[in-house]
Amino acid sequence: MKNKELIKKTKHSIYLISEDVVLNDSITSIEKINVNFKIQSLVLDKRRMSIDDIYIVDDSSSDFLDIIKFNEKNINGDIFLLSNNSNFDFSKYKKLKVFFKPFRLFSLYKELKQVIQHRESYFQKWYLEKSNIILKENAKKIVLTEKEYDLIRLLASDSSRIFDKDTLLKEVWKINYKLNKPETRVIESLISRLRKKLNSHLSSPKIIATNKGYKIKT
Repeated sequence: MKNKELIKKTKHSIYLISEDVVLNDSITSIEKINVNFKIQSLVLDKRRMSIDDIYIVDDSSSDFLDIIKFNEKNINGDIFLLSNNSNFDFSKYKKLKVFFKPFRLFSLYKELKQVIQHRESYFQKWYLEKSNIILKENAKKIVLTEKEYDLIRLLASDSSRIFDKDTLLKEVWKINYKLNKPETRVIESLISRLRKKLNSHLSSPKIIATNKGYKIKT
């Protein structure tokens, strides 16, 4: 699938957070390698971070560590960190990809491209658009509720991953299961309703239950 279609359909934004002017010019030159990559410089408001977006964060930014921690706790989005500090232990941050300076610009480009293609591997048959699932074979639209959309978007963010119930409650319902156990089977009820919508279409995604949680099958 062409990158142009990936960018157009998923509406991913790639944001650059850096106080290094020279580095900013270098990173945005990736657009010359692939004109469909649009990288925007950003003064970040963490409250507006989204799992749909990709962030390139330079450790010259005074709040880079706060951004990484906030993402790990609340968003679980993809962050590329550009760092001078090879002694810092970044391994505990699951969605963080670290490039130690100096690095090859083309290597960063290839990683960005790979992340987008991995996220959108399910685009062969369907894609998400404005709280709907669009089936590519016939442009059929499956209308989703807000929670249904949030759930399937989370599962589709990493189709190889099994999401446990704690993660689903935290990301979709903003509930800390250890502190506030829900009285009803909210996850099972939502997935049951969503499956009824999906199962009547052969090309729609399937939600698979395992003994550890749920994943999506494309």
